[in-house]
Amino acid sequence: MDMSSRVPSASPPKNTGARKQDEPVLSVQRSTWRYLLQRRPMHTFMAVAAMLLLESAAWWVASANDLAAIADTNTETVILLLLFLLPLLIPIVLYLRVYFRMQKLFFTELADSLGFTYAPSASTGTVSGSFFERGHDRALSHVLSGTYKDAALRLYNYSFIVGLGRYQEQIQYIVGEIEVQHQLPHLLIRPHTSLMTIDPALVWKPSDTKPLTVEGDFNKEFSVYVPQGEEIEALEILQPDAMAMLMEGYKEFGFECYGVKTYVFKLGVLKQNRDEVLVLLQLIERLYEKLLPELERVRIAS
Repeated sequence: MDMSSRVPSASPPKNTGARKQDEPVLSVQRSTWRYLLQRRPMHTFMAVAAMLLLESAAWWVASANDLAAIADTNTETVILLLLFLLPLLIPIVLYLRVYFRMQKLFFTELADSLGFTYAPSASTGTVSGSFFERGHDRALSHVLSGTYKDAALRLYNYSFIVGLGRYQEQIQYIVGEIEVQHQLPHLLIRPHTSLMTIDPALVWKPSDTKPLTVEGDFNKEFSVYVPQGEEIEALEILQPDAMAMLMEGYKEFGFECYGVKTYVFKLGVLKQNRDEVLVLLQLIERLYEKLLPELERVRIAS
């Protein structure tokens, strides 16, 4: 099946049912503002008016009681801050309620137009490999599931935490995943791009693997790791044309074969903009289009 014939253009199918009068959600942020300003202008006006009224009242109370001058204790400082900060929550809460509604509609409509399904989250038990062993508080979110050339395909956000306490940091990736019907050799390809330096966990070397040197300049752009004894199978996947493709258009992407699945990953999160998600999906499917024949051919003993 031709990839381009399955991935739709930026114009999605027309909506039906209760939302037939609504424009499709092509961008979560733009749709949120459009809904607030065009569909719910009175709600938006009242939220802003209430905020301004309460802020004015807070200024009056502060002036009348000279709170700024007497706020010399922690309790008084907290009270002063609450007087000015709490009113700001009114428009923020309204915006977030609409934003999360549009976010769900965006991914649901996108999945429907692709023939995929959408889930807000998925269990980390559905993934495996060295890439998913780092950090703690791991999570999968905004999961788009479908097929590509009869192989199960998923696209999702993956996040984990590195460090502890005040030094902890959340790392976020976009992950494309495809599943074949047999065991693959374990192969990890790690990019050398400057973007990857924000992930301190990328200095790690996967356990039970060793660096693999391949022909040409590939190792200048990527580090390759394989278990002892699986070098030949890995090289069968890394054919010259596949390596050239990775070097030309995928320098920010990592890649791992593990079990029956192959993952391609990139720092960042799924943009909540239809055109950008479709471009990313086409990029990932183009990579799989090149590698899938090799993945189907190369296997190891179960």
